Amino acid sequence: MSFWPKRPVIYEIHTARFLYQLRKSREEVDLGTLPEGLWREIASQGVDAVWLMGIWQRSPRGQELLLGTRTEGGGSPYCIRNYEVEESLGGLEGLRKAREVLSRYGLKLLLDFVPNHTAPDHPWTETHPEFYVSGEGLMPEESLLCGGRLIARGRDPFFPPWPDVVQLNAFHPGYRQAAVDTLLKIADYCDGVRCDMAMLFLNDVFEQVWGKWVRETPRGEFWEEVIGAVKEKYPSFLFLAEVYWGRERDLINLGFDYCYDKALYDLLIEARIPSLRRHLSAEVSYQDSLCRFLENHDEERAARVFPLGKLEAANIVTATLPGALLFYDGQWEGRCSNLPVYVLEIPPENPNDKLKNFYRFLTNLRRQDVLKYGTWQLLPPFQTWPDNTSGENLFAWSWRLGEERLMVVVNYSPWAAQGRLTLEIEAKEDKILHLYDVAANYVYPRRVSELNSPGLFVDLPPWGYHVFFFSLL
Repeated sequence: MSFWPKRPVIYEIHTARFLYQLRKSREEVDLGTLPEGLWREIASQGVDAVWLMGIWQRSPRGQELLLGTRTEGGGSPYCIRNYEVEESLGGLEGLRKAREVLSRYGLKLLLDFVPNHTAPDHPWTETHPEFYVSGEGLMPEESLLCGGRLIARGRDPFFPPWPDVVQLNAFHPGYRQAAVDTLLKIADYCDGVRCDMAMLFLNDVFEQVWGKWVRETPRGEFWEEVIGAVKEKYPSFLFLAEVYWGRERDLINLGFDYCYDKALYDLLIEARIPSLRRHLSAEVSYQDSLCRFLENHDEERAARVFPLGKLEAANIVTATLPGALLFYDGQWEGRCSNLPVYVLEIPPENPNDKLKNFYRFLTNLRRQDVLKYGTWQLLPPFQTWPDNTSGENLFAWSWRLGEERLMVVVNYSPWAAQGRLTLEIEAKEDKILHLYDVAANYVYPRRVSELNSPGLFVDLPPWGYHVFFFSLL
């Protein structure tokens, strides 16, 4: 298993939905027979890894509990009956063929792991009921009868129990070993896993929710034990955490390579400028462990949430920060329909050609070496004036790789903004630098002495941005 590239770009595909749409024109298509051109096109956009979401066997009983009936969609992909590839998607043979093709185009493969719960008809509910939290003493709506035993339904602390899954016991040593064994099996099929709701298995969170219902005392943190065991055999196997509630640092410290940056996503929606600056002021090592996104299968479509100008500005932010970057299938075309994960049929939508062109520019930008391998720095706040404080809405950061520089300036507000940015460029004062704005295809010649003092003057329209490349040579 080869090592992952630094700061990877990940492309999520809802596998069952993706194949369902293709089968409208190609009846026999599955993971093993997908046209190579699809992967070639994705790879050509600078993508490093494909996340095939939802390939594991779904639960007939879970589907009935969730929907009251059985449908072609097969229920939730996070109600897993077994970690075997769904035969309707091509089975293990199809997955292996897909991975071979992905590898030919330099693409890693990411799959799902759900630590918190399983389907109620998962084999463990009968062979290892001790792996689960007992449902004895819970309200009827909080448990399910599985194999003659009551088992607690899965949940998180802030919502009612999920109707279609049963709760695993993070403190049980037998389950911890079973989780390791499951992940080692998955690691034979792929290069990493996205771990669903990973913060639910932090000891303090699990204790808060289930402490009174379990007898075991943990010998350590679940994730430290499990990730350590897997990485001992597969050092380059990647762990990506879905995480909320500000618990990113905890999971990074326990071994996760990347954690969802949900905080940035929320701040970009709300355009809270002081909070955005504080968020981006964290140390670079932490920033490099975050996975930035504007879309995934749990969130609303970005083209629906963000007006066009704001959407471009938010994308410039996420794509030019350290860390991993996640795109969701349909995002580049401006798809607006966000459907439950168990729905396969999607309404027809016309691609947004302006957005498609923008994302081509964005993905080409992201693949530049200075963003992959360079050193990032958040630049100081812009200077403003007593009668004009609009520059407080301006952000800037820079990347350095050898003598190459990339500087990003964003006006993240619905108003025009002006300000001066004092730079500390180590070059002869009379040297003229040519700041090439690749977003506008325009060159700004500026003398080093001016850039250092009084500073670069910036005047940007609402949601405007500069992406400057320049060299000190």
